[in-house]
Amino acid sequence: MKVNRILIQICLLCVTLLPVVMKAQLIFTTNNGAITIRGYTGNPTVLNIPSTTNGYPVTSITNSAFLNKSTMTSVTIPDNVTNIGNNAFQACNGLTNLTIGASVIDVTLLFRAT
Repeated sequence: MKVNRILIQICLLCVTLLPVVMKAQLIFTTNNGAITIRGYTGNPTVLNIPSTTNGYPVTSITNSAFLNKSTMTSVTIPDNVTNIGNNAFQACNGLTNLTIGASVIDVTLLFRAT
């Protein structure tokens, strides 16, 4: 009985030490059979933009879509995203890893100093 209680306490301790992985809930619009990402809710540290959502391809990210998401450290954007708005990652001070698909040509306007 005492051993079971100790094991439960150890398991609970281990669970609290694991990093918290939260899924982002994307905010998007559908227009002409394509998805435009407008932002997300929650505070995940890693954001993987899907190539499709609700059966439609994700093709755009709006201006300032991720404004002030300071907890975000890593973003992956798939190849089919061809348009990323100005300042999409403005004030994302924790962002250290950004993987962008090959179809995005101009990335100079993604960040803006705050």
